[in-house]
Amino acid sequence: MTADSRRHDRLLWRLAWLAWLASIPLRLYYFGGYGLGDDPNFINTPLNFLHTGHFDLADHHTSRPGMLLPQILVFRLLGVSDFSFVLPILVCALGTHAWTLFLTRSLLGARAALLVSLFFLTTPFETLSATSFVPDYIVAFWSLAAACGCWRGWRTGSRVAMAGAGAAIACAVFTKSSAVLLFPALGLANLLTWRSWRGWLTLWLASGVALAAGCVFFWYLGGGPLHWLVRRADRPEGHDVTAILGYVLSLYPRYLFLREPDFGHWMFGIAGWAALLGVVTAVGRLRSEGRRAASVVVLFGFLELLLLNFVPHKLTFHAYYSHPRIFRYLAQVSPFVYLAAAFFLEQLLQARVRTLRAAAVVLGVAAFAFGLYEAPLVSEPTWDATADGRVLARYFTEHRLPPPQTLQSDFWHCYRIYFLSRDGPLERRCGTFETTEDKQRFLAGIREGYVVTGGGRVAWYSDRHWALDLTLANFAPPPTWRLLFQRDAPVKPWRREPLRVWRVEEPAPAPPASRRAAASRPAVPSIRD
Repeated sequence: MTADSRRHDRLLWRLAWLAWLASIPLRLYYFGGYGLGDDPNFINTPLNFLHTGHFDLADHHTSRPGMLLPQILVFRLLGVSDFSFVLPILVCALGTHAWTLFLTRSLLGARAALLVSLFFLTTPFETLSATSFVPDYIVAFWSLAAACGCWRGWRTGSRVAMAGAGAAIACAVFTKSSAVLLFPALGLANLLTWRSWRGWLTLWLASGVALAAGCVFFWYLGGGPLHWLVRRADRPEGHDVTAILGYVLSLYPRYLFLREPDFGHWMFGIAGWAALLGVVTAVGRLRSEGRRAASVVVLFGFLELLLLNFVPHKLTFHAYYSHPRIFRYLAQVSPFVYLAAAFFLEQLLQARVRTLRAAAVVLGVAAFAFGLYEAPLVSEPTWDATADGRVLARYFTEHRLPPPQTLQSDFWHCYRIYFLSRDGPLERRCGTFETTEDKQRFLAGIREGYVVTGGGRVAWYSDRHWALDLTLANFAPPPTWRLLFQRDAPVKPWRREPLRVWRVEEPAPAPPASRRAAASRPAVPSIRD
């Protein structure tokens, strides 16, 4: 390599890190904040630990110590807030970005690393997820760390790198049990590179030691060394989606290659299509050039994409258990999507035909520009709906409300308002509604306390019929409901009516009438008369 080419590579490498730096303010600008989907209730587990000093084994969230420990540390250092809740996610998202840069530079060079960094920067999915509660980024961080360690250990024969990769695998498994799906890809890598068996043995031994150490540490914190694993294995994860299996299996391709089904936006822009072309190119390179390292890594990434997103949570002879709308699982494989897309562009840029090189430039610019255009559209529902949670939290913490301190609302508002306590914890009565009749019965049964209705809902997780909207329930608040607060916003598909806080009080009993008034009042005939 000449001095000019080395200087050129250093410039491209610095530009890749500048794109990494630029992603930080962009993520914070699209800050999603507290909670996506049913995970807002996750905050109760670290808060309970801070209060008691140990894990409650009856809480099913304790099966994810790799998610809990960073959260507990940040809460202790920075206090409880939207930002501290998602700070571990943001750090891991940025770390995943960084690990992918190192891996891509080693495989394809500095120019491809710059392309990957630009895909991270501009893809709408990243701006949506990096500052929302998407714990899959923690799994992605450890998975990419393991991939970098495996690649470096295999290429240089470094046992230290292999040991680090094994420890990273253990951390990924402690974070989410779905990380065991890394094992098939690693097993295949063992078979393809069997001559490096000493390095792979180091990896598996280090992984076993790290898992054993983690079990001992969890035993110290919670009282059960294998509870984190048994708790995930003793019940089916997800839901029985056998009846809608076709719909479930079509969702991830729609998120990657087409418009997402809720609002018609492109979560991955055209990066998914470039990645698909990269996989096809890698297959062709394997046939023509043998086991070329970059092509193998791209295909391994594609294998992980299939495993992590299409393998069911549990499969029986009668049912397929999964989650019907969990787009955030793609955070575990999005780095390989960008790696495959950059691989395709890099192959075009290395072509001898000038037209192909020009096509690569046009395709890259179009992908990045389109991603930046779609980013605010994809992020707006979460951005808008989460603002309601912040407004509600501020209202309930700044106003000393008289008893009874009972909050009644739908599942989403109940769990997004997580630090509502002044003189004591606010009692929550959360409703889940399958039909309009369920909603009407819930509203009619409210006799006292505080009620939150309307507002926005986090998209891609919740159906609209789950929201406690008065208009959709065809419910008119009775005179015992007094409006305390209202936040209005434009009507959107995720927001049908203003966010409102109500105070409900039983009517005071009427004072007894005097004897003279009772004697002069004519008798009212009863229905029986």
